[in-house]
Amino acid sequence: MRRPAALELFWDEGSGPPPMAEIAAELDVFSPVRGWWAERPGTLWVDAYGVSGRRSAGAWLSGLSAAVEQLGWPVAAVLG
Repeated sequence: MRRPAALELFWDEGSGPPPMAEIAAELDVFSPVRGWWAERPGTLWVDAYGVSGRRSAGAWLSGLSAAVEQLGWPVAAVLG
């Protein structure tokens, strides 16, 4: 990833970790490059490389966070 952004998703023992593969599959419109690792089950990495000058990185991250929250997973933190 050239410009990684990380979303820390809120989850607890009751809900279990987020289904990252399913969530990532819904985010194609934001980036074709997405990743997650078992060691950090609540962190979704999305590559912001290619975010154009027409759309600021802040607006891109805001839209990405909103899309994840619409899938039912609150975003606890955004890093990037």
